[in-house]
Amino acid sequence: MLNYNTEGTIDADLITGCLDNLTTFNHIHIVKHQPEYFNPNNIKNVIFNDPTTIVIWQDDTKTVVKCQKDKGDTYNPEHGLAMCIIKKMCGNKGSFNNVFTKWLPKR
Repeated sequence: MLNYNTEGTIDADLITGCLDNLTTFNHIHIVKHQPEYFNPNNIKNVIFNDPTTIVIWQDDTKTVVKCQKDKGDTYNPEHGLAMCIIKKMCGNKGSFNNVFTKWLPKR
């Protein structure tokens, strides 16, 4: 049985410590999709500068995403921040966008 913390979520450190990409834990198959657990306290600063959003992290790395206006996108600060967080969780590489390209409906 998995233990939940006071917020009602599974303790990520417990799970992360037990996993290596794919693990069976109490007969439950869990796939580790993220290289690290997201902690909102890891954000040091956010810069919104249409069409770019930049997140500076506590470890002094940065994540930059840019609205693709040439493809019909409209700049949205909330989407920019969300995409920076997702990009960081996916290893801070541009290839994270391939998931969206694959699964979102074509315009």
